Amino acid sequence: MENIKLLSIILNLQGQLISCNSYLTELTGWKKEEILGQDWFSRFIPIDITAHLKHILIENANQSQIPIRFESPILTKNGEQRLISWTNTVMKDTQGNPFAIASMGEDITEKNDTSRIQEAILKISQATNDADDLDQLYRSIHEILKTLVR
Repeated sequence: MENIKLLSIILNLQGQLISCNSYLTELTGWKKEEILGQDWFSRFIPIDITAHLKHILIENANQSQIPIRFESPILTKNGEQRLISWTNTVMKDTQGNPFAIASMGEDITEKNDTSRIQEAILKISQATNDADDLDQLYRSIHEILKTLVR
């Protein structure tokens, strides 16, 4: 797991990061000793989605009902957000009791950004054809560009 360009993490059912590969540290800027044993949600997840994501993963893990795939942002040490596409599984002991969540994640930030830019270009092209005058075209372009600068 150390040599792949995918994030590999294991969280216990309290939400603490108990294992990660080097790519997580490379991508986020944290050292392993700074993050192992720390709460995943308070360290890596934007505050506005923390409760929701905690519910999706931790609270549902006891019933083995976590989503196999989903996308969510993570925060780097310098506060940058990276969009990650996760694949998850609940880890169980020999009696079948859940004890951890193992996740593999692909950083899709640039892929997502490229897709958003292509969509904006298409909308600008359509606005060029649909506009009755220059003022309307400028307003349309302005609204489209605002969606890129969130």
